[in-house]
Amino acid sequence: FEAFNAAVSNVEYNLYRACTLLEQELSGRPGQIAGKADVDAPAMETKNGDSLLQSGIQKYSAQDYSGAIADLKAVLEQDPGNAEALFYLGVMREETGFLDEAKALYSQACQADPQHARAINNRGVLLLQEDDNAGALQDFNRAIKADPSLQVARFNRGLVYMRLGNFAEAGEDFDYSAREGIYLKEVFNLRSLVRINLGQYEEAIKDSERAIQLDASNYQNYFHWGLALYYQGRYRESARYLSEAAQRQPGQ
Repeated sequence: FEAFNAAVSNVEYNLYRACTLLEQELSGRPGQIAGKADVDAPAMETKNGDSLLQSGIQKYSAQDYSGAIADLKAVLEQDPGNAEALFYLGVMREETGFLDEAKALYSQACQADPQHARAINNRGVLLLQEDDNAGALQDFNRAIKADPSLQVARFNRGLVYMRLGNFAEAGEDFDYSAREGIYLKEVFNLRSLVRINLGQYEEAIKDSERAIQLDASNYQNYFHWGLALYYQGRYRESARYLSEAAQRQPGQ
């Protein structure tokens, strides 16, 4: 947070942001697929400085990052416990790669408002990226309890359940995401593997087929289809899809 005391130009912000996105793409860091809460959600009630807070949010949306930082810091000078201002500053620190500072700001937002579901969710995503599955699961459960309509938290909880081997629970959360129509490429890809682990091979094939329709370039979709066929004893058909997966695998 102290780094925000220095003026940050929009050019500098966008440079940090671009470098962070590139690093994430190249690293394949665990939990990278997890979803962040919508920053365009309506702002929460605040005690003071409503107009200044709205100004900061609008400037962030307009990509005037230096102006947003200045306004949000001014809000905190008037109201140090303003959870929404802390949340947006956390989002900006996360976007520019300062993940420890982002997590600290999300934690401050949660302390200021224990029902701030978006801050809780985003902190959970950072914990998931650190392989803290227990901490991430706790945060996603808290986010869902605070705001049952926060769809992304259900998807994220499914990711944690899947990593923990709780496939039935993961399937329930991915079912919810599929019904709500969010992260469909990822949902069908992941749910196909969940269903393989549950012995639901025909359902897994249907999910793999749908995933390929949405993203034909992802070799995992072909691999999951081939795996489901293999476990059914349909070896010749399985070989076709496993071969397709091998050909599409990056680096091949």
